[in-house]
Amino acid sequence: MVRAKDLMSKKIVSIGPNSSMLEVSQIMTNRNLKHLVVQENGKLVGILSDRDLWKSIRSDLVDSQHMELSLNSTQKVHDYMNWPVYVVSESTSVQKVIEEFLAQRVSAFVVENKKGEMKGIITIDDILEYFLGLIQDDEKTYHHESLY
Repeated sequence: MVRAKDLMSKKIVSIGPNSSMLEVSQIMTNRNLKHLVVQENGKLVGILSDRDLWKSIRSDLVDSQHMELSLNSTQKVHDYMNWPVYVVSESTSVQKVIEEFLAQRVSAFVVENKKGEMKGIITIDDILEYFLGLIQDDEKTYHHESLY
């Protein structure tokens, strides 16, 4: 049985709630991330997604044909982060993770071990990549079998 720990990303990057959204933009861009965990004094206090970053971007009409997008350096993570942070155990089945995604309507869960330690993040993208792999394997098998 496939579990959350099998699909999660172990690449966890955390930021503080008082980090600027400009800093977040640079981290997400430079490290190609869609989610950052927000920690304060070693405690999980929120999660920030690329969608939250987009919400913080201001658009100013420069002229009738051009719009300028900008981030204000005074905007802080605590103004855009999501709370509560939904958590699943690393032993949670993929089926249960999907059910939780549908129930909670979020795009990521923090994955913890039995001791409550953060071990990774599992996202809807991770689930989709897993199913894409299954479909591609099935297609290869189907095409291979149909040649005979």
